[in-house]
Amino acid sequence: MTNWRIRDFHSADLDGILHLWETLKANNVEPVYALSEVLASCEKDHAVVAVLGEQVVGAAVGRAAHDQGWIVFLATLPEYRGRGIGTSLLAAVENRMAPHGLNKLSALMPESETRVEAFLGRGFALKKNLRYFERTIPVQRQELGALGQPGRPRAGA
Repeated sequence: MTNWRIRDFHSADLDGILHLWETLKANNVEPVYALSEVLASCEKDHAVVAVLGEQVVGAAVGRAAHDQGWIVFLATLPEYRGRGIGTSLLAAVENRMAPHGLNKLSALMPESETRVEAFLGRGFALKKNLRYFERTIPVQRQELGALGQPGRPRAGA
């Protein structure tokens, strides 16, 4: 019998999500998505948490785009791994996204991630020879002036 349960994310769970994020980083796992993206998806997209009492011990966050869903965050506190929480979280977030008529559910995970079993347990296939590229776009010089003057319309706007 499990003592934990899966439920929808509530705003009060933000501290728990942050703790999960910090735990990943402390274990040298660099999440693919930025914390700001994960938190935005918690509020605007689909997020579920695993709780033991009131403590968040795991979370899965997904977003639907067109006919494809993306898992943007999956984490379980290390002391709760191996209990089926990750697989249950993936199933729950997939169920929340199902009404969008998704044809595919995908996830990009850091190479150092060891939570492969949760994905394989939900029928995900591990694709070989893929690489994730990312580029941060710096703020352009002409945009700096507009950013420094909040509330003033830009010329031509």
